Amino acid sequence: MRSAIATTALLTSLFPHAAYGDTPPIVANIGIAGSSTPALPIGTLTYINKVRDVATNTRFYPDILVKHTLPESALDTYDAPVTTPPAEAVTVDMEGAGFIQAATTLGTPSALCILKVISDHCSGERIVSASASALIEENAETILTILRNIRTTLPTPATLSAHERAELENASAHAKLSLTQRIELTRRIEALHARGILWGPTLRILTDTTITTKETRNAAYNSLLKAFAGADSL
Repeated sequence: MRSAIATTALLTSLFPHAAYGDTPPIVANIGIAGSSTPALPIGTLTYINKVRDVATNTRFYPDILVKHTLPESALDTYDAPVTTPPAEAVTVDMEGAGFIQAATTLGTPSALCILKVISDHCSGERIVSASASALIEENAETILTILRNIRTTLPTPATLSAHERAELENASAHAKLSLTQRIELTRRIEALHARGILWGPTLRILTDTTITTKETRNAAYNSLLKAFAGADSL
């Protein structure tokens, strides 16, 4: 909540939306995060490709439009410190979901990125501010390079055509998606569209499924998200 409020205050005070024009600000969340797997050693800088608000199970998909050599990771945002490693291979923090929800509402998604330095492996150790600062400083040049590359390669935000939006709406209506699912699916498809990834045929996972119950709807929807995740990793 604090992260969302701070991000909103920053963007509305420094970068009013009407003033973005053709050069939107790069909105970046740079910080530390825990990791559930030792495969990412402490000090590793990761590029976040998916964010989940654990409390609401809401997912966000930041665009990654620049080439890089960093490991990519999903990020789970919790309301309290995590002292037991999650079963999934994820990074964890307490601010990412609030940041991205505010930033995608007020800014241009293509100009947004989340970079996290692994600070611990969710074993409950206390991270002091000096240690967090040192971890960021060790990766400062790489972070700056990523931000410069985003500025250099930032495209004009891609928008869906009227036909594509109608296709998305028809599939959502057929599957009887909830409002939350519709919003999540729209954002996911817009992210794929911005990266030039073909998503139309995959949407048939919804339209080709006979939806009779909430369970069949959710199963088809989750299958669609998994297919999109596979296409996004290519």
